[in-house]
Amino acid sequence: MPHGWPRHRDLGRRGLVDVLIIGTRTINVDVASFRKALAGAPVKLLPSFNCFHAADGYHGDQSLDLLRGVFGNYLHQGADGVGIFNNPAGSAEHARRLGLSQQANYDPEILTTIGSLDTISGKPRYYAIDRRGGYAHNEGYGSSNNHAPLPVILRHDGAPSTLTLPVWEPVKPGTEVTLRLVLFNHVEGDEVVAQLNNADLKRGANTFALSVHRTGPFPPSRPVNVEKVELHLKGEPSG
Repeated sequence: MPHGWPRHRDLGRRGLVDVLIIGTRTINVDVASFRKALAGAPVKLLPSFNCFHAADGYHGDQSLDLLRGVFGNYLHQGADGVGIFNNPAGSAEHARRLGLSQQANYDPEILTTIGSLDTISGKPRYYAIDRRGGYAHNEGYGSSNNHAPLPVILRHDGAPSTLTLPVWEPVKPGTEVTLRLVLFNHVEGDEVVAQLNNADLKRGANTFALSVHRTGPFPPSRPVNVEKVELHLKGEPSG
């Protein structure tokens, strides 16, 4: 912001800004920090997600499971609403009729699901750790997710790499939880250990530690890369 411009909280108090759209390409948006920066100004916060040019590794992933997690995290943080970008929702037949080169066959249910915790609750969803890079139409810093933690190269000696997995949903006891990892260069004999918080899943930033111990020649010719970390939730406890 140029010198002399009013701070963003002042823009809201002066009635110059009504809605602030935050995020877009990242899976994780710190809604609370934006709320604090606005210091009570009457500005609505709408976290957004670029569904097509999404975070690297999730490009074009229109699964409802992913989007329930992304937008559920936004709403559980107290967002005033949500935004969606690059989401051609419709059938493949509609795309053909319009003469589109890219089939706009994303599930229209997305648009009736992501705007409310009531329509997300109890359905399959997953929370993922962000990845760097991968934006097809940009060079440099913008929209590159350069601060995202993945991918990460693990040490061979069992020393853990620590990552943060944001889960703002207050997960109820008895909910079915599955941890999914995507590792490259993992070979038979590698001893991989994954640990979450040293305790139960918590609401907010969860500490995820991943380590590998590889027996054999030193140094390893192909170290293990962590490409994806996802926490999949299914349903809620019965009764």
